[in-house]
Amino acid sequence: MKIFLSKIVILISLLGILPAFAEKHVPTAEELIQLETIGGISVSPDGKYVLYQKSRNDFDKDLNLSQLWLYDISSENHIQLTYGEKSVGGFGWAQNSERIIFARDSKVMVMHRSGGEARSLDIKQKNVSGMIFSDDGKTVSFVGSPEEDKVKDRRKDHMGDFEVIKADGGHRHIYIVKLTDDLELDGDVTAVTSGTDFSVSGYDMSADGSQVVFTATKRPDLASSFSVKLYFANTDGSDLKILDDSEKLKRSPVFSPDDKTIAYSISSGFAYNGIIHTISADGGEPKAITESFDESISPAAWTDEGIYFTASQKTNRHIFLLNPKSSEIKRVVTSDDLIVGRQSTSKSGKVIAFAAANDEQLSEIYVQNGGAAKKITTQSDQLSDFIMAKREVISWQADDGATIEGVLTTPVDFDLSNKYPLFVITHGGPTGTDRPVIPTGMYPIDNWAGQGAVILQTNYRGSAGYGEAFRRLNWRNLGMGPATDIISGINSLVGKGFIDEAKIGCLGWSQGGHISAMLATYSDRCSVAHMGAGISNWATYYYNTDITPFTVQYFGDTPIDDPEVYAKTSPMTYIKNAKTPVLIQHGEKDNRVPIANAYELRQALTDMNVENHMIVYKGMPHGPRRPKTLRAVLTHLDAWFGHYLFGSPKPEFATVGIPEEEDEEEDVDG
Repeated sequence: MKIFLSKIVILISLLGILPAFAEKHVPTAEELIQLETIGGISVSPDGKYVLYQKSRNDFDKDLNLSQLWLYDISSENHIQLTYGEKSVGGFGWAQNSERIIFARDSKVMVMHRSGGEARSLDIKQKNVSGMIFSDDGKTVSFVGSPEEDKVKDRRKDHMGDFEVIKADGGHRHIYIVKLTDDLELDGDVTAVTSGTDFSVSGYDMSADGSQVVFTATKRPDLASSFSVKLYFANTDGSDLKILDDSEKLKRSPVFSPDDKTIAYSISSGFAYNGIIHTISADGGEPKAITESFDESISPAAWTDEGIYFTASQKTNRHIFLLNPKSSEIKRVVTSDDLIVGRQSTSKSGKVIAFAAANDEQLSEIYVQNGGAAKKITTQSDQLSDFIMAKREVISWQADDGATIEGVLTTPVDFDLSNKYPLFVITHGGPTGTDRPVIPTGMYPIDNWAGQGAVILQTNYRGSAGYGEAFRRLNWRNLGMGPATDIISGINSLVGKGFIDEAKIGCLGWSQGGHISAMLATYSDRCSVAHMGAGISNWATYYYNTDITPFTVQYFGDTPIDDPEVYAKTSPMTYIKNAKTPVLIQHGEKDNRVPIANAYELRQALTDMNVENHMIVYKGMPHGPRRPKTLRAVLTHLDAWFGHYLFGSPKPEFATVGIPEEEDEEEDVDG
């Protein structure tokens, strides 16, 4: 009977009566930005559970929606803990592994590990983050901004709304609250720190909830980020003291398991290595313990096993364990096939959970407990219907002899005898790193490869993962050095014979947008370009950005004292060479790279009769945060490069991507 039925099914299928099985297809840009992704990870202190986030773009609500999940390591069960229309932000565990705390919709929520209704704590502070439980689960610390200043309210009522730059508050401080057994507030919120003398940037609380160690800047703005001090205090606000007031970048302080010692990272600047130091909680001289490790690092956790940290190693990223006494460092996740992202450990340090991706899978969560790492999620199943591209790491020699690596993405049917359009995508940072993983960010790389293009991502000089000396090759050369590295990479590919030289598109965001603008003015190697939230003039950037120490770190001076170095590395200096059409995309509310840079390049290109288009995204900061804005950015990018590299019609940006209006059905009586 079964054989007979199977023959009927085959016959009907051949006749076309049953629908054919879905064939694999090249993913669209829309499909790629709708992939669900893994967010934060937190192992319970007892090592029995893993909390993690799943996130997806919700276009109806126009937000990236994150929910909290719990994985039981012994039963291998996944349980969704939160639901609804609000995203979960930061989260963590009580040291007894019974209580969970998380942020949602500007509120601090607590719940039992077993689930049930989450309780909202009646906390008046704003922008709450960094919640930490004490060992007994009854004390919670967090960082937040004070309640709205009543003086500001009276000022606004009398004189309207205004802001006094660098003097209008916004300082962040540490607070603690006590909880009852029923997860209710037990008394008032207590301020551990207060005032306007400093603003907390990072902290840790001792296991018993009696002490805090924290880093702080003089003001809450990023312009103060270079001068960071390390402080210590009791959680009742007493015994406040400075442990380290050196003029260095400091971050990620953590207590030792016995709360007697503190580990933290010290760096001489943005392009220098971050070196882990230890210092007694009673004070004294900090001791460097990772000077031999040639990459920028900071402690993630100090467990009974030692200090865990992650670090880039060329295009890969691994988890390491540091012995704070001997300074011995060893890799603890040993697979070279996995590129590690976020990670978390149990209190003992014996259980590790981490997210990792590679060239064949999305970021998945793994758990390692003494043996080989075990994958516990199946996010990559979302790719089952897609034809994905191929990725490999390549290298070439720059003009000065430096070895530069990059990621080359090619179509699945790549043929060396054919000629392909080339996308040259440049990362930002400038200390970012491009890796051979399936991207889930801004650029639809697998869609472009599926349409028949080759994509080059360049880890130009200054990129992380190649040591401090390589990052310092950007010194007084920010923009010019990376641009020539990329040109040498393009020339290397062209020399292999499979690139259509008339179809080379250069694009990037932030520092990557700046370098793309350099390529479009300093050089004519690109046939079409894109500047996303990029710098067109370093002097304009310096005077407008919220992180002014950045350029002084890389150039050694301000544009007043050394205008030549600012000019040498600015696209505006070479504007008379410009011939390349440029699409400019920028956020209206961008404080990191203020929009003046975009207007300056747009007007200069217009004066030079070079084709350009500028699109301003309302309310957007330094990058797209909302799904609809991301959709708009990608739609405009795709239409721009689609015309120049794939031969599609020239886009009308005012109307491109808008769905056709549906005809309303006529109401007929009957």
